[in-house]
Amino acid sequence: MTDFLQPDLEVQHLRQQLAQSQTALAEAQAQLKALQAKLEESKPRQPSPVPKSPSIFLNNPLKWQQIMDLLPVCIAYCDRDLYYRYVNQSYEDWFGLCPQEICGKRVAEVIGQQAYQLVKPHIDRVLKGKIVTYESVIPYAQGGQRYIRATLIPDQAIDQSVHGYYAMIVDFTEHFQLEHALQESQQKYRTLFEILPVGVSIANASGQILEANPESKRILGISKEEHTQRTCDSPVWEILRSDGSPMPAEEYPSIRALREGCPIQNIEQGIVRPDGTLRWIMTSAAPIPLDPYGVAIAYIDITDRKATEEALRRSNAHYQSLANVLPQSLFREDCQGRCTFANQAFLNLLNLSDSEIFGKTVYDLYPNDLAARYNQETRWVLETGHILDVIEPHPTLSGSQEGSELSLVQVVKTPVRDSDGQIIGIQGIFWDVTERVHLERALRESEIKLNAVLSNTAAAIMSAYVFSDDSHRYDYCSAGCEDLFGYHPSEFLANHQLWLSIVHPEDLQKIVLPNFESILAEETFQFSYRFRHRSGEWRWAMVTGTSQWDSEINGWRVTKFHINITNQKRLADDLKIINDLYNLAIQSIGEGVWDWNILDDSILVSERYLELLGEERRGIQSPQLFAEAAFSQKIHPEDQERWEKALIAHLQSYERYDIEVRFQHAQGHYIWVRIRGQAVWNGQGEPVRMVGTIEDISDRKFAEAALNQREQEFRNLAENSPDCIMRCDREGRFLYVNRTVLQLCRIAEQDFIGKTSRELGFPEDLVQMWHEGMATVLETGQKAFLEYEMLLPDGGHIFQSWVVPEVMQTPIFDREHPSASMTAPRWTSLEHLQNFMASSALNTAPLGNSATAESQSSNVMVSSTAIESLLVVARDITHLKRAQIALRQQADRERTLRSITQHIQSSLDLSEILDIAVTEVHRTLQADRTFILRFHGDYSGSIIQEVVKTDYPPMRDRQWPKTNALWSRSRAESAPRTQIIQEIPIDRPQIHLARLMEATGAQSQVMAAIVGTLPHGESHVWGLLIVQACASARSWQGDEAELLQQVADQLAIAIQHSELLEQFRSQAEQLQQANHFLEEINIKLNDLSNRDGLTQIANRRCFDVVLQQEWQRCQRIQEPLSLILFDVDFFKKYNDLHGHPAGDQCLISIARSIDGLLQRNTDLVARYGGEEFVVVLPHTDSGGATQIAELIRKTVLNLQIFHSEHQGITHHVTVSLGIASQVPQLDRPCQDLVQAADRALYQAKSLGRNTWVLASDDLPNRYPSSDQD
Repeated sequence: MTDFLQPDLEVQHLRQQLAQSQTALAEAQAQLKALQAKLEESKPRQPSPVPKSPSIFLNNPLKWQQIMDLLPVCIAYCDRDLYYRYVNQSYEDWFGLCPQEICGKRVAEVIGQQAYQLVKPHIDRVLKGKIVTYESVIPYAQGGQRYIRATLIPDQAIDQSVHGYYAMIVDFTEHFQLEHALQESQQKYRTLFEILPVGVSIANASGQILEANPESKRILGISKEEHTQRTCDSPVWEILRSDGSPMPAEEYPSIRALREGCPIQNIEQGIVRPDGTLRWIMTSAAPIPLDPYGVAIAYIDITDRKATEEALRRSNAHYQSLANVLPQSLFREDCQGRCTFANQAFLNLLNLSDSEIFGKTVYDLYPNDLAARYNQETRWVLETGHILDVIEPHPTLSGSQEGSELSLVQVVKTPVRDSDGQIIGIQGIFWDVTERVHLERALRESEIKLNAVLSNTAAAIMSAYVFSDDSHRYDYCSAGCEDLFGYHPSEFLANHQLWLSIVHPEDLQKIVLPNFESILAEETFQFSYRFRHRSGEWRWAMVTGTSQWDSEINGWRVTKFHINITNQKRLADDLKIINDLYNLAIQSIGEGVWDWNILDDSILVSERYLELLGEERRGIQSPQLFAEAAFSQKIHPEDQERWEKALIAHLQSYERYDIEVRFQHAQGHYIWVRIRGQAVWNGQGEPVRMVGTIEDISDRKFAEAALNQREQEFRNLAENSPDCIMRCDREGRFLYVNRTVLQLCRIAEQDFIGKTSRELGFPEDLVQMWHEGMATVLETGQKAFLEYEMLLPDGGHIFQSWVVPEVMQTPIFDREHPSASMTAPRWTSLEHLQNFMASSALNTAPLGNSATAESQSSNVMVSSTAIESLLVVARDITHLKRAQIALRQQADRERTLRSITQHIQSSLDLSEILDIAVTEVHRTLQADRTFILRFHGDYSGSIIQEVVKTDYPPMRDRQWPKTNALWSRSRAESAPRTQIIQEIPIDRPQIHLARLMEATGAQSQVMAAIVGTLPHGESHVWGLLIVQACASARSWQGDEAELLQQVADQLAIAIQHSELLEQFRSQAEQLQQANHFLEEINIKLNDLSNRDGLTQIANRRCFDVVLQQEWQRCQRIQEPLSLILFDVDFFKKYNDLHGHPAGDQCLISIARSIDGLLQRNTDLVARYGGEEFVVVLPHTDSGGATQIAELIRKTVLNLQIFHSEHQGITHHVTVSLGIASQVPQLDRPCQDLVQAADRALYQAKSLGRNTWVLASDDLPNRYPSSDQD
């Protein structure tokens, strides 16, 4: 509990520190407020020059200096230029500088630039006359940071001007850190409180529970809300003592801790939860010396422990009673061998009492030889932790005389362990088993004899009782049951239906159950059946049995002998299967089989052999027998000699016998066959037998011949083709290329074949494109189209290529119509190649397909569609591409000219038109530099528009002298319209042109003249449109020069339009200037008509217009409109005393001051007449209007305009004000507002002047005129 309360004590300590800090802070603030009050009292009454230090410090410097230095607050005074004029001693603690060193320095210099930037907004506000209080984190110039609370007070004079400010700064860094530490501690406390695996409740001094953690809900079974509504001694609690009796409230640990003021620990209690269940808890309580707490209660759920203790108690009682009634002798010893328990049987055996046994060792109870043996056994159990179970001889229990008979005693010793698993002793039990051992020995001898007989029997012997209700029960099963069925005999004895369950269902119904009749008839029975072995395998067994009626059991005693016949069954089945498979293999194999007995010269052949040769079948039971002579006569005469040589070579030299010959079919024609065989030699090395096969290869032979023919057709077609034709294998190696390829690549055929494109040194990008195309064809089986450019020895070429899969379509020989089978096999690529040759455009060539080819012969069937190779057909389209490029260039030029023309027609901005024209020409002609050279009247020129590649310097705005040398300006009609300069000229007449090209970095260029028209109609060259090639000399074409001239002609039209537009704009500008002059005059006239000539504020006419407008606007939106009418008090007397010029100056000062007070654009101050003024305040209610009126009154009074002096008292000029405020209504005119303000003004004068009155309903409707002084 102390550990649990430690975080709360830390929190309380932090709170105390925080309270002390807050108290000190409050005292400092109180001192600051008193100081501020003193400062207000000591302010000068009259304006005075800006003091170098506050007057409060000058009145009694020593007194206030001591007070300031004692305060734990930084106090300073700064002038409006932000120089320190005074600081107290606390500044030295902060900044390490004495007050004398700080005074005279700027704020930023002392506190640091970073801190100054943070406080500057607050300083700006205080210099505007605002009192500012703020809290901030300020970086410390000497390192670290401070948490401060500052108050800045402006030092204002009577005229409201600010001379400086007072700064009072409190350092609450420690306070902040304490708060932060408090929050962290509270968070730790709360986290621990929530996750603690112990129920915790906190109560106040009166016992009211304030808090409870989640674990308490689980233990007590009540929610947190229910828990906190109870008190510690609430009668709702049902609490029991450890003995189960009710516990009174005064015994509760929480009540005792509160009463006794000390911790109460580990009190066992039972609590009945609302659901009726009983929970046992171990409770501790401790008083908490913290307000508002009183006591903390912690409780642990010990219900499981209590249940375990109760179970242990009951178990011990049960054990004790059981041990005492056991006929066996039971005892326990500790690790030192001392007896700690003995049951009654053990005491009776030794004829000793408890006191004589307990604490004794075996050496005290038994002879030394027995004691040594017993002790050794005990030591072994203690050391190994194993159980000892032995039968050993022991002197008879009736006596220990020598020569007495030994008894056999079974002894069991087990280790006794504590709750931690440590061995703390042993427990032993022993009893006399002499008679049982003798009987077991006799029984074992009998069983050994019987088992010896049964073990030598391979059969499974089973004995069962069969009752009249058809039920049965086994009483004996031999060990052979496990060997035969896979089940232990005990399993059959335990489950009498086991044998029937493993019999095959079909055999159970058809064989086993019908044999029950033999059992009932007491006849011997025998049958075979299938059963499922324990391994899951079906096996065979034969059962022989007999039955005999037994009246004692009212049933039959049946004995059965089961023997395993699985192997016999399998051998018989295998033999049948082998025979069937042999005959099936001979008859179903795809090739004909022959067996030649060399000794008797006879040949045994299969049915397939007869089928291949068209011989008549003689059944399928066995092979057919022929003479060898009949076999040799079937071979074609031309192949006879070759066949005989191959046969003799095999029989004599063991060479492989594999030959292809023509064999005569039964219908008379010859077919191609492949004959393979192997001889068998005897011990003397003489051949005695030869076995082999015969295979019909007519289809393949025919296909090979036809394929050679089609390949020759392919080569004839490819070699005469102007296209590049190539064949590649699946790895991209060239298998064939035609002469066109060899001529273009200039590579010999032997160097081409077998190589890949990469090995031949083709460009890597081309190799990559080919491989990707081939991969696509091999993956999809579809053709692929490629287009690429390739550099060959005679120059660059552009090719279009098809990559087509080559599929060998092999015909199958039609045996029913052999003459019709002569349609040749073909490559599908041959049809593709024929289509390519017939097409003018490779990319539109219709590819032949297998379906079209198949239609040529109904006897040819496609047997395979595997892609074996790829056909590549490439056509040189270089000339076609060049024509297409030229056509696109022409279209691009026409599009460029059309675009420029459209811009000229749609735009009036000459600069934009020139920029678009130069950009489009530069892009279309792919020039390095394009620009316009503008001619001027002094024969000079300048580049006014340019587009140039980033590789070359720009020349825009560059001036050029003697442009007349570049082009004749005076004879535009006779000068050439376009000039192509293929290289920089070297002759002197064109020296200026050469200089231009050298300066711009041009190697060649095209120039087109932009010809304009002078006012009198004569043509002249306005400038030049020039396109240049800078990287290298370019052979400019005539169509390019023609495009440039067409653009120049369009620009000439645009220039003419621009010049006309410029003339129009000049005239329009002059007209606009005249109109602007008239508008300014009208504005000045209007301003003069609405402005009072003397005061320069709005006059009565302007006021009437604005009042009517604002009345209507506020009427629409139902917003209040306020009016202040005021005049100067005793103004007539002022004029009489000081003269009218002074009176005018007085009115001017008042008007300017009031006009400067109004901040909103919608507010209006106007001269109403004479010394009377009016203020219009839209969207302002009466409260706002009264504030403005008071401000006006103070402002006029603060002007300190001398009026008169009476009896030594000086009087200044003041004003009286009448205020009216309404929400305009439709049925009321705006003059009602003026009249109400006028009545209020009269009332103010009646009240003694220098005041204001707000119009109300109780004011008289009529007053004498307010112009009375």
